[in-house]
Amino acid sequence: MNTRLLLSLSALSALSLSAVMPAKTLAAAPATPNELGRVPVMEYHRFGKVEDRWTRTYDHFRQDLAYLYNNGYVAVPASALSSGKIDVPAGKKPVVFTFDDSSAEQFIFQHDARGNVRRDAKGNPLVEPDCAVGILDAFVAKHPDFGRAATFYTLPNAFEVPKEAGDKLRYLLATGREIGNHTYNHNSMKKLSTAKIVSEMSMAQDEVARELGRTYHLTTLALPFGIYPKDAAGAQAVIAGGSGASAYRNTAVFLVGADPAPSPFDKKYNFMKVPRIQGIDDEWKRHFRRTPGSTAPSEEAFRPYVSDGNPTTVIVPAKLKDRLNPAALGGRKAIVQS
Repeated sequence: MNTRLLLSLSALSALSLSAVMPAKTLAAAPATPNELGRVPVMEYHRFGKVEDRWTRTYDHFRQDLAYLYNNGYVAVPASALSSGKIDVPAGKKPVVFTFDDSSAEQFIFQHDARGNVRRDAKGNPLVEPDCAVGILDAFVAKHPDFGRAATFYTLPNAFEVPKEAGDKLRYLLATGREIGNHTYNHNSMKKLSTAKIVSEMSMAQDEVARELGRTYHLTTLALPFGIYPKDAAGAQAVIAGGSGASAYRNTAVFLVGADPAPSPFDKKYNFMKVPRIQGIDDEWKRHFRRTPGSTAPSEEAFRPYVSDGNPTTVIVPAKLKDRLNPAALGGRKAIVQS
């Protein structure tokens, strides 16, 4: 039976979430603002007890969170990157967490001996510690300044337990997460007609609307396999299409890999092709110079976006001023600093 979840952040902190956390490490000191730096968009798929190409172990994911926190990052949703509304404290760096395919291990409720969802005294469902959402919840409970944002690119029957899909989607929204479009059947768009692309996008939105209502709109897309349609008409259908209640418009389209994303204020930023970093050891080493298992701060292999703490201004280092895209400022004031 679906139950409307009206969770507050204070209620969430009271949930019985436990996890083995890394040893406490002081977060990195605030860095010099640079809002033309790059933003890591982390990409995860499956989770489990054994590391694989598309599977992150639960403990490694905990270490990933600790590393980012200790390196001065704060979680923001995909919509913040696409809109430029990156509101994090001065000296901190934004990171976007994305989860594709809504695999079972991303979100698991606790169950009693009869298979019923276990709930707290207020009726809120309890989340298994060993799943992506449980690990995120536990980390945020210990480090609320890290932020709780994440974007889940779901498929039908999200998280592979159909009768629980609605409660899980509502839980994600109630706890500050986002739902994004990953199409309905997860087919390569290169093989689809324009009409079929529109159908895939609209059906995915309709599927989520059945649980969350028509007031919730999917506004970002993770391309299946990171593959674009073969022609311009298909590419346009990725951005916008459909009609009536099934109409959609995406403000950002995310690829599969392979780099940190440009700042939304950078001329290099292309909302139709936003790169991501896969959450595997090889990519952590390549982009963050991080050794496997390390949670200690290290120097990124890229120049990161560092906030000035003021969402109405955009700090631009003088040597990067030619890369600023004035059209992307949206009423914000650009400040060039030497």
